[in-house]
This record gives sequence, structure tokens and C-alpha cells, in this order.
Amino acid sequence: MSKFKIGDKVRGTQASPFIDKEMGIVRVIKCNAFGVEFKKYHAVMHTLDGRCEDGHGWWVEESDIELVESVVPTLAEIKEKEIDCLIHTRTQRDADILFIKLEPDGMWSADKCWTPYGNNTAYHIEDGKIHAYSDISWYKTNPPYSELPIYEFDDIYNESELGLVSKSDTKWEFVVPFAQIDKSADIARAVVDKMSTMGCRTFTVDKKALENIKNKENEIMRNTFTFTKGERTAIVVDTIEHKDKKNNTILEKKTREVKIPTITTTAKTINGTGSTTCDKEDFNERTGCLVASAKIIANKSEETNLMYQIAIKSWGESICTTILETLANKAVVGDFNTTYKKWKKEVADYDKEQRTCKVCHKVYDTIDEARKCEQAHAQRKVDKLNKYLERKHAMRMAKERLEKERKEQLIKDAMDKLTSEDKDNK
Repeated sequence: MSKFKIGDKVRGTQASPFIDKEMGIVRVIKCNAFGVEFKKYHAVMHTLDGRCEDGHGWWVEESDIELVESVVPTLAEIKEKEIDCLIHTRTQRDADILFIKLEPDGMWSADKCWTPYGNNTAYHIEDGKIHAYSDISWYKTNPPYSELPIYEFDDIYNESELGLVSKSDTKWEFVVPFAQIDKSADIARAVVDKMSTMGCRTFTVDKKALENIKNKENEIMRNTFTFTKGERTAIVVDTIEHKDKKNNTILEKKTREVKIPTITTTAKTINGTGSTTCDKEDFNERTGCLVASAKIIANKSEETNLMYQIAIKSWGESICTTILETLANKAVVGDFNTTYKKWKKEVADYDKEQRTCKVCHKVYDTIDEARKCEQAHAQRKVDKLNKYLERKHAMRMAKERLEKERKEQLIKDAMDKLTSEDKDNK
């Protein structure tokens, strides 16, 4: 199979001096020859049979050009520019959309063409239309099809508009494109409501867009708890119990400020964010997460707020825990205990990862110890490299010294030979 595809940006090589270093784009591939539209005008060049402007087209061999940038066309470009290629579909849905976008030359249906070969089905596109279909492995091994560029359907199809996928007397199907739209869920509902009034009954989502939505949902659904240490100042009033009996008033009083260490717990869930603050000495991690989560739902309605107030006023009683856990379960969309345990495990795993040396994978008690171990490994690597360079330098110097001595010996031997010959001649 050729290493070039239609649409690739290429550059001429020295193998063909006429186009050396000339930039161009592959427009057509036939019989191991490549029709390239070059940027620079040449009087002897042509139009590649109408595929480019006159004076810019030229037929070349594979060795005459080199790849600069591989470009994958869109499905719309394949149809518009009548690009000859092979398109590989992995699902029946891909085949349905392909048949809607590129009308076939024959009276085939998407079901009939996709069923024999399943996810190995490839379609031969000629002049922007579906010309034939077969197993992709057959196309790859049989010329001239093996010379055509092969595109994965997912790589060439990414609609940015609401598009009709299929239509029958009983069912309309649309692709709802969420990928480039914020607040995708709201847009989706609006589209569904609108299309329902038109008789649409089934809705599908672009595959790449759906993956994008799932990633966003996973990010939103992630329940996390954070803790902030701080100090709050409590005003304590000390009162002297001497009163004026006649007027029943306090004769003397004084105030003082006391700093109390506190911890603020913040819970982030799909339903929002809530926080609670308690004294450090009374702090319980699970209780802090529970109250913070319950506060989120308490702000949603008067009913849940009343339940929350009842729980706080009955603190320490069983009804308090029951109400708080009920509200917290709604906040995390699931079971609070399971969420809390999962979060604790994630924190423990992250903490362990931070305390682990990334070189020798030894787990230390503190992060600083792990970083020092990594630095020690790095220093040993530097020392090892320096020793290697020193040995290499010493070997080079020794080699140069030996070479110098050898040359000096050769010169001495030559001089001795000349001296000996002079004596013999005398």
C-alpha cells in the first residue's frame, strides 16, 4: 500500500530535480503514480484531468516526493471533491450514516451491505459515491484497491449540525451533536421536544460527542470532600456575680477573646457544594462530610431545610443521624457510606502514591523522604554519567598518546633507516 493518501501535503525530492523542494497536495492516485497539484506555476504542467488549475498539476512516482503532513478529509469533502478511497465502518450505525451521506451507485441498502462482513466491512468510494463493498482485508491485498487510501469512519465523520440519519413511515432518527455545545443536556432536551412535535421517535448521539458527555458527567458526578484548618475567635463573657440588689444590675463584667482551632469540611457533589465548621477537638471526619453533604440538599427546598433543622436541634439522638444520612444519600446520588469509603480509599491511594519513590517504588512515611530518595537516584545517575565520561575521556587520551608514540616511533625508524643507507653509500 502506498505511503501517500489523497489530500496529503508533500514536497518534491532530489530524485526529480524539476520539482525539488516544491510544495504540493496529492489530488489523485492511479497505477502507482501520484497526481500532485504544486503551489508554484510551471508552463509545462497541466490540470490533472481537471482536478487543479492549469500549470500546477504533475504526475510523479513515490520516490519523487516526501510526506510533509498527512491530511484526513471529512465525509463531506470526500463527496464534494469526489475523492476515490476506501471507508471502513465498524458498526451498522456507521453504515447507515454513510449511505445517507453518500448515495450508492446501485440499489443497495445499508443493512444488506454491512451484514455479510460485519465490522470488517469497507466501502469502495468512487467519484464521491459508494461504488462497491467487501471485506477490508480483501481490499488491502488486491490492487488497484490496495493503492487507495483507507479511512476509518470515526476519523472522517464528525457532524456539527443536527442531521437526519434515517427516515421511514414509522421512525425518524436524528444525530444530536453535543460535542461543541455547552449545557448539552439542556440542548438535548430542547431538541428532543422540538423533534417530537415533528413526529421523530428515536434519537441517537454522535459517538465522539457521547464520549465527551460521559467524561463531563464523570467529572461532575465525582463526589469529593475537602478540609480546611483554621482558627475562629469566640467572645467569652466573664461576669462577676456581685449585683446591686436595689437595681438588680451587674456591677462589673469583663470580656476576653479565645481562639479555638476549627476544621471546615466542604462536600462537592452533583447537586452542589456544602460546608460545615466544627471545633478541632470535636472533629470527626465522617460526621463533617455527612453534615456538609446534608446541607446541600437542605438548601434545595423548605421541606429538606426543615428536616435539616430538626436533625441539628436533636444532635446526638438517633433521629439526627437518620435524617442526615437520608439527606446525604440524595446529595451524593447514591449511598453516602459507600461514597465516603470510596473517597477515603482514593485519598489513601493518592497519599501512598505521593509517599512512593517513582524510581525504586519504595514507600516512605513522608512525602519529603520520597522526594529525597528520587533526588538521590537522580544524583547517582549524574555521578554514574560523570564517571562514564571520565573513563571515556581517559581512554581517548590514552589512545591519542599511543597514537602519538606510534607515529614518533615510525619517524624514528625512518630516520634510522635513512642514516643507515647514507653510511652504506659512503
